[in-house]
Amino acid sequence: MIAQSIMPQLKTLRLGGMVHSLEYRIKEAGDKDLTYIEFFQLLLDDEINRRNSKKYERLLKDGCVDSGKRFDSFNFRLSPHVPRGEIEMLMTCEFINRSENVLLAGPSGTGKSHIAQALANEAVKFGYKVLFKPTHKLLGHLNARRADGGYAQYLRKLQRVDLLILDDFGLVQLTPQNANDLYEIILDRYERKSVVITSNRSLREWDEVFGNQLMASAALDRLTHHSHCIEIPKSAESIRQRERKGMISLDEESEGK
Repeated sequence: MIAQSIMPQLKTLRLGGMVHSLEYRIKEAGDKDLTYIEFFQLLLDDEINRRNSKKYERLLKDGCVDSGKRFDSFNFRLSPHVPRGEIEMLMTCEFINRSENVLLAGPSGTGKSHIAQALANEAVKFGYKVLFKPTHKLLGHLNARRADGGYAQYLRKLQRVDLLILDDFGLVQLTPQNANDLYEIILDRYERKSVVITSNRSLREWDEVFGNQLMASAALDRLTHHSHCIEIPKSAESIRQRERKGMISLDEESEGK
């Protein structure tokens, strides 16, 4: 009843969410004999936590980030070729502050996309704006925006995000227009904003995807400058294939979830 009686004032001050904990905090204040300042501090903390939670959820949604793909849900025992120490260091997100890139290359099913999503989750926790997209879908969407006049607007969006993650680079051969667009994105973000790229191709094969040796050389020179390059050997077996063949025990599966 008390919370509802002051709801109009709370809404006017854009503090409507405070009503969810007000009754509980009033009871707590009486039980613990809190001072007015202590009681008010708890209400403010509740409101700040609610707003941070909403911001976190919004950043995840806007960035197409899978909240289930986290560092603590990645099973390093099933991926012995992934350097845990280096991945832990990257999870501090200091590379974003330094506008550095992360390049993850290796066979399909060895955890590259999971690691990239885990980086995205940690970045969102720190309040960074993130965008996670399959490379061919992002470039396809960017090209489609030419038709409706939104190309420049979408390109600016890609420039503004703190961390741009391009998944499965090289899975689909780039058209000349795609190659030009990707080069523009890399050029715009060079030494300004971070890029994470995952690919099933080895780093030595990336220039083939561009189809233009000169452009590929210029793009890769910028990508690999100030970068963390992690290449999983071709001998590494897909976790998905191991699961399909029944080579992973139930205990190991539960650890990876």
